[in-house]
Amino acid sequence: MSQPQTHILLVTYSFPPNADVGSRRWAKLAKYLGRKKIIVHVLTVGKQRVEGPVVQDGNPNIWLHYVKENYPVEFYKQPKNIGDKLWRKIVLFFLKIAIKGTPYDRGAFMEKQIIAKSRELIERYAIKNVIATGAPFSFLRYAVKLKSLNNVNVICDLRDPWMDGEVYGYGGLSAKRKRVEYAYEREVMCNADWILTPAQKMTDRLVKVYGAQTNPKKFQVLHHAFDRDEFGETGSVERLPGRVMIITGGTIDLLHIREVAEPFFQGIHQLKETDPELYKKVHVHFYGSSLKLQPVLKELDLPGVTFLKKTTPHVFFQNLRSADFLLVLLPEYVKDYFITKIGEYLALHIPLMLVSYKGVVSDFVKANGLGTFLDVESAGMQKELHNALKAVVKGQYTFNSGFDANVFSAEKAVEQLESYFV
Repeated sequence: MSQPQTHILLVTYSFPPNADVGSRRWAKLAKYLGRKKIIVHVLTVGKQRVEGPVVQDGNPNIWLHYVKENYPVEFYKQPKNIGDKLWRKIVLFFLKIAIKGTPYDRGAFMEKQIIAKSRELIERYAIKNVIATGAPFSFLRYAVKLKSLNNVNVICDLRDPWMDGEVYGYGGLSAKRKRVEYAYEREVMCNADWILTPAQKMTDRLVKVYGAQTNPKKFQVLHHAFDRDEFGETGSVERLPGRVMIITGGTIDLLHIREVAEPFFQGIHQLKETDPELYKKVHVHFYGSSLKLQPVLKELDLPGVTFLKKTTPHVFFQNLRSADFLLVLLPEYVKDYFITKIGEYLALHIPLMLVSYKGVVSDFVKANGLGTFLDVESAGMQKELHNALKAVVKGQYTFNSGFDANVFSAEKAVEQLESYFV
């Protein structure tokens, strides 16, 4: 007699077909959980009214359920004129009246909806494990409340830093609003059964602050994972001789991205004077747009640096295979974080060109021989860049092509995640 299937609940603001940045981490994990015959009920934000199983990659075990957005989403769009700016100020004024913590939390008005729908699913499908991912971090608070209401195992996942972060408005909160958010964070950290983060630095900070108030062993690192299905065929790609191709894509406009991108662009620009022949051979392709970097390129006049249209993951990874370097631009606030593209790039066994500050990621790249680290604080950065480019042209560049990147695979991540289930 076959065993009944296990049902779990995932509460997340974004999930495919929504292509927001926050959707990728758990879309991949849900897919691989589904392959293990676990039915993943995804409670997410959307206008769709049809709910139930959605076949993704031949997998019928992801079931979508929707709650309505109650936050003025237009508030997050870049203002185009004075009218937009005035409207935004008015909306922010009322948001600050209605919300005690950060007014930028898009889940702030969804508590009743999420708890009611979650309880319905928990009771209907005998769900024992609930996963909530943030930001919005309010989703984590709502999940913790389900623990007392339905006696479920609650796993809270922080994709980004909460009270020590700079995004989602936390960097500029007033003292009063910070006290509210710290109370929210403490509530989640002390009452959830497991707390996951994608970076050791994040986990270490939470253990330091809350480890004496709760079980410190429940704070764990779950790396951003890559989905090898997105890579397609793994055959070698013929590279053009005498050319250096540097490629990147995905989310480009991170906070403070210009601080790391400009020194890199200036290093290439410097080749016009110091080594014009090498300069002609260097091509940098960005798959995606950038409001922050394209003006910089216009000033420097770098025809070898091109922004191309964002494409499907499959096509993107096929294009990556023609690269001599896979470019990773890491601003200082994420210099210790293995963002999604790092694991994905390492799985392709192509050298990284990491442009960042000294930190956990740079130490990892250097210690494992995974490419070239360009320290934006070093006076020798341009020379290091030029040496790497010359070595490629001469066929003399070496790196650790045998590195085992499976630690960043979705299969490994799901295996770890299952160990937290009851």
